[in-house]
Amino acid sequence: MNINEKTLTKTRSVLFLLLIILAPLSKYPSFATPLFNFTSFRIGLYQLLATAFIFSCLYGYNNKFIKSAKPVATGLMLILLSVVVGLFFAINEARSLLLATSLTMLVFLAFSSWLYVTKYLNRTLLKKAVKYSLYASILFSFLAILQFAFNTFSSEDLGILCTNCTNTVFGFPRINLFAAEPQFLASSFIPFFFISLFMSIKYKTLLAKISLTLVSLVIGLTFSRGAFLAIVVGLMFFVFSNLDFIKNNLRATLNTFVLIVLGFVISFSLLVASASIAYKETPNIAYETTSTMLEQLSLGVIKLPKKVSVVPERINPQNVEFVSPGLIEASTNERLSAAELAINAWLYSPINVIFGTGIGNLGPFVDKYIEPSAPDNLTVYIFYILLASELGVVGLIGLGIVLFYPLVLLIKKTHIYKFAGLQIVVAILASFITQYLFFGSYINVVYIWFYIGVATALAGMSQKQLSKLFK
Repeated sequence: MNINEKTLTKTRSVLFLLLIILAPLSKYPSFATPLFNFTSFRIGLYQLLATAFIFSCLYGYNNKFIKSAKPVATGLMLILLSVVVGLFFAINEARSLLLATSLTMLVFLAFSSWLYVTKYLNRTLLKKAVKYSLYASILFSFLAILQFAFNTFSSEDLGILCTNCTNTVFGFPRINLFAAEPQFLASSFIPFFFISLFMSIKYKTLLAKISLTLVSLVIGLTFSRGAFLAIVVGLMFFVFSNLDFIKNNLRATLNTFVLIVLGFVISFSLLVASASIAYKETPNIAYETTSTMLEQLSLGVIKLPKKVSVVPERINPQNVEFVSPGLIEASTNERLSAAELAINAWLYSPINVIFGTGIGNLGPFVDKYIEPSAPDNLTVYIFYILLASELGVVGLIGLGIVLFYPLVLLIKKTHIYKFAGLQIVVAILASFITQYLFFGSYINVVYIWFYIGVATALAGMSQKQLSKLFK
C-alpha cells in the first residue's frame, strides 16, 4: 500500500518538531509494563513518538546520504555488532534482549534524524523549531517551578517525583518534572538553553531572554553537577567555535551572560530558602544548607566550618534536625564502587574486553563471577564505563566515533563558514558528551541520540547546503 508522500512529509515534520520540544517528557507520561521481572521498564509518549519518527523516515529509504559521513555509520554498526554478539553470552536473556531492543531503537533514531535533516530539513522548518523551542522551554520551566514550590510547602507527593527529589537529601526538593531524575530533566533542558542563548544574542528578543533566564533557573533548581559542568563546557564550545559571532555581538553576549548568572543565583537562593522553610526549626539551617551545597558542588573540596548551636529545650529534637553528614562521601563511594565493579567485569576475560559482558548483562555477570552481594541491576553512573563493560572496546570505539566525528567536523565548518547558529549544535553535542560522564542510562536520554543524528547530518553538509539553513 502506497502512503501519500505529502501526508508522510507532513507527519515527519510534525514528529521532528515534537522530538525537539518534548525532550523533557523523557519518562512521563508513560505506563509500566514489567516484562520478564524488569519492573522499571516503561513505555512512554516520547519513546512512542521516536519510534513513529523512525518508521516514517525509514519508509522509502535509500542509502545515498550515508556517503556524507561514513565513519558515523560505521560507528553505529559497531555498536549494533557488539549488541548482537553480547546476546549470545547473556546470563539474563530476557533482560538483555529488552535492553538490546532499546539501544537498537536509539541507534535507529540517530540514523533517522540524520536522514531527515539531510533530506528534508529547510530554513522554514528550522525557524519553527527554534520558535517552538522557546515557547516550550517557558512552559516546562513554569511547570518545573510549580513542582518545586509545591514540594517546598507540602509533604504530599505529586506522583512523578523520584526518590531522591524529596527534602530528605539536601533539605530542599530537587525537581525532575516528567523525567526519571533531576539530572535527566537538566539534560533535556540543554538544547533549550543554547537555543535561547543564541536567540538572545543574535536577535535580542524578549521571548528569548525570558526563556534563557527561566531555563537557567530550572537547571539550577535540579542541582545537577553533571548539568552544571555540561553547561560550562558547552558555553566554551559555543564561544570559541565562532569567535567572530561573539566579537560582533560582544555587548549583547555580556548582557546575556548576566541573565544566565542571574538565573543560577536565584535558583540557589531558592534552594536555600526552601530548606529554611521545610526545616525552619533547625538551627542555622540556611548556613548548613549552603555548606552542603558548596561541598556537593566542589566534590568535598570546599567545607565551611561547622556552627555550634545550643538547641532550646522547648524544641522537640525529633523535629529539629536535618542532617546530611557524609552525603557527598557516600555518593562518591557508591559511584566509584559501581565503576570499579564494572571495570573488573570488563577486564574479566579477553572476550569481555572486546565485546563486553553483553548489554543488560553487567549486573548478573558481576553477581555471578565477581561480587555475589552486588545487585543484578547494578547501576553505573558513568555512561562510558557502562558501555565499555557491556559492549566492550568495539562498542566504545563505535560510540566514540558517533560522538566525536561530527563534533570535530562541525567545529571545523563553524570556523571556516562562520554560519551564525551552527555553534548551537556544537555546544549541544559537547554538553551531551560531558553529561555522559555523570549518568549511566540508555533509554532515559532518547533525545541525546536524536541530536546525535542532527549533528551528524549538519556535519556532512556542504557550504551550499548549510547556507540554505544558516544565513
